Amino acid sequence: MPQSSTRTLIRNISPQSAALFGIGFFVSLSLLAASAFILLNEGGLTGSRSRYAVGILVGNAVLITGLAGVVTLRFVRRFRARRFGEPAPRLHLRFVALFSIAAATPAILSALFLGAVISRGVDYWFGNRVSTMVDQMETVALGFYNREAEFASDQLRAMAYDLSQPEAVDAFTSSRIQYVRYLSNQAAQRGFVAAYLVDGRGTLLARTQFRQNEEYVAPSPRLYELAGEGDVAVTTPDTSADAADVMRLLYRIDAYPDAYLFISHPMDIALFRQMGAARRELRDASQQESRIRQTFYFLYFEVGILLLIGSIWLALTAATRVATPVSRLVAAAERVRRGDLDARVQMGRDDDEISALARAFNRMTRQLRSQRRELIESHAESEKRRAFMEAILAGVRAGVIGLDGEDHITLINRSAISLLSPGTDDLIGVDIGEVTPALVEIVQQARRRPGSVAEGQVDLHTDDEQVRHLTVRASMDEEAGLVITFDDVTRLVTAQRNAAWREVARRIAHEIKNPLTPIQLSAERIRRKYRDDIQADVETFDRCVETIVRQVSDIGRMVDEFSSFARMPQPKVERVKMT
Repeated sequence: MPQSSTRTLIRNISPQSAALFGIGFFVSLSLLAASAFILLNEGGLTGSRSRYAVGILVGNAVLITGLAGVVTLRFVRRFRARRFGEPAPRLHLRFVALFSIAAATPAILSALFLGAVISRGVDYWFGNRVSTMVDQMETVALGFYNREAEFASDQLRAMAYDLSQPEAVDAFTSSRIQYVRYLSNQAAQRGFVAAYLVDGRGTLLARTQFRQNEEYVAPSPRLYELAGEGDVAVTTPDTSADAADVMRLLYRIDAYPDAYLFISHPMDIALFRQMGAARRELRDASQQESRIRQTFYFLYFEVGILLLIGSIWLALTAATRVATPVSRLVAAAERVRRGDLDARVQMGRDDDEISALARAFNRMTRQLRSQRRELIESHAESEKRRAFMEAILAGVRAGVIGLDGEDHITLINRSAISLLSPGTDDLIGVDIGEVTPALVEIVQQARRRPGSVAEGQVDLHTDDEQVRHLTVRASMDEEAGLVITFDDVTRLVTAQRNAAWREVARRIAHEIKNPLTPIQLSAERIRRKYRDDIQADVETFDRCVETIVRQVSDIGRMVDEFSSFARMPQPKVERVKMT
C-alpha cells in the first residue's frame, strides 16, 4: 500500500469530525430528553402526543446508528493501524480497552439498574394494587364531595326557607336594596361565596357576591331539570366549569313566581377533576400496557446505547491523547536508531510528564547531534593526522610498528612491511611473533621497563638465504602503546667490514712493500759491485741477481694491486649527451 494511503488510514480524527460527533451526540441526547419529557407529562403515555414521542425516538435511533458507525469506523482504523507500521499500536489498543471498560462499566451498570427500575415501575403502576388504590381514592374523594354536597344542600334549604318568609317576599317586591342586603347576610352566615335569585331562563333577579373575580354562570338545563323535581340540584366535578373552584347548587323557591335560589359553595373542584382524569388515564394505560412498556424499553435502550457510544468515544479520545505522544516518541526513537539525529518530538500545550519526556528526548537528540558532529570533526582531524603520519612514515626508510596490549600490530609502514614480510599488503591485527619472532624478546624487554628504550640488533634470514642486519629500538607508553622502530644496517655493516679489510690490506701492503725496495736495491748493488770480481760462472750470477730483481718487481706489483683494494676507484670523466 502506498505511504499516503497508510497515513490516511492511521491518522487521528480531525477536530471538525470530533465537533460534528459532539454535536450529533448532544442532539441525540436532547431528542431523548424531549421524548422522555413528552412521555412523562400528562397525556404523554396514552394521549396523541405519545405518537410524537415514538416518532422522535425512531428518528433518534437513526442518528444513534450513525454515531455508532462513526465510533466503529474509528475503532477499526485504530485496530488496523498495527498492520501498517504505526508506532505503539498495541499500547494504544490496551489504553482503548482499559478506558472503554472503565467508561462503559458505569453505563452498563446504570442501564441494568434503570432497566430493573423501569420494569419494576411499569409492573407496579399497572398492577392491581395501584389500580385498587386509585379506585379507593376516587371513592373517598367522591364520598367527601357528596358529604359537602349534603351539607351545602341543607344550608341551601335553610336559606330558601328564610327567603320564603313573607317579609322577605315583600322586600323582594318593594325594596330590592333591602332584599339584596338580606340575601347577602343569609349567604355570609352559611359560608357561600355567591348567591343568586334567578328565573327559569337563568335571568338574574337578585345577586350577592363575596369575590371580585366571581363570574355568574347560568345554571345548566340539567340543573333546572333536577331542581324542577323538588330536590336540590348539585353540580358534579365533571359538569363544573373548568376554571370553577366552587360547588354550584340550585333549588326552587315556591314562595316566588318562577324563582330559583342558585348558590356557589367553596370547593376545590380541580382536585376531583384531576383525580378522575388520572383514573381514566390509568384505565387507558392499563389497556395499552404492552405499547407503553415497549416505548419505555425503546427509550431505555437508546439511552443505554448512547451512553455506551459516548463512553467508547471518550475512551478512544483519552487513549489517543495518551498514546499519541508515546507513538511520536517511538517514531522519533526509531529515526534516531536509523541515524537521523535531526528527529524531534512535536510537543503539545500540556505541561505533563509526557511533555517533559519529549523535551528531554529533544535535548538528548540535540546533544547527540552536537556530539556526533564533534566526533566527526575530531575523526576527520584524526584521519588527517593519521594520513599525515602515514605519509611521513611512508617516506621514512626506517621501519615503524605499533602494538596493542596483546602484541597485535595496530600500525605499520611500508618500509617495515618490505623489511619483515615482502609481498604482503597489510599486517594490521597480526601478532608480532607470527611476523618475526626475533622481535619478541625486545618487545618483552620494553614491556618490563615502561618508559625506557629497549635496544638490540637482530639478524633476519631472508628467503634468498641472505642476512639482514636490523638495529631495533622499542619503547612502551601507556597512552600510545608500544612502538618499535628499526633500521636496516646491512649495507653499513658491509661497508664497515669492507673498510676494515681495506685497512688490513693497506697495512699488509705497506708492511710487505717496505722491505722490497731495499732487497731490489741490494740485489742491483751486488750485481754492480761484484760482477767484475767474479771470474767463473758469471752467467749464473747474472741469472740469480736478475731473478731476485724480477721477483721483487713482481711482488711489488702484487702489493700495489692489493693496496689499490683499500682505495676508492679513480673516476672516469667522459662527455655524454643529456638529450
